[in-house]
Amino acid sequence: HILLDCSDSMEECMALANAACFSVASSLHRIRGVNVGVTAFPGTWDWEERYTVSPILKHGQPMHTRFAAKAHGSTPKGEALWWTCQEMMALKEDRKIILVITDGYPDSARNTEAALEAAKGLGYEVIGIGIGRYGNFILNRIENSRVITDIQEVAPAMFSVLQQELTAGEA
Repeated sequence: HILLDCSDSMEECMALANAACFSVASSLHRIRGVNVGVTAFPGTWDWEERYTVSPILKHGQPMHTRFAAKAHGSTPKGEALWWTCQEMMALKEDRKIILVITDGYPDSARNTEAALEAAKGLGYEVIGIGIGRYGNFILNRIENSRVITDIQEVAPAMFSVLQQELTAGEA
């Protein structure tokens, strides 16, 4: 499951981040036995209903090209991780991987750390791509992570951490 930060600070790089997510999701979707999902956070904001996530590609949904998340709002990373953990519980696949792509410090570090611990406790593998100077929040909390300094590096970094994760344990 790819979890994409769409907070205000991502505005300048959203087109490339969307393209990178589409590229990786499209590649993974072609692999037999892989059930990929992509979610943006935060989702839409409404005074009546507040959404913290916005699914772009749901698990089991046919691949499409509508990867056009827009940057807005804060960084509810913990809430997005909790939601993703809940969504993935129903999946039949034995191996569950969450790839977090973010450039910012979360709204609540405590909530994010608790969600990361819960994900690990559920047996999920969490990997991360941190973008820019605040990307170290991911690096310091997720073992298989990489911090990049330029958004142009996001697609190669995504493929790299996924390759490392997917080939881990192979002889």
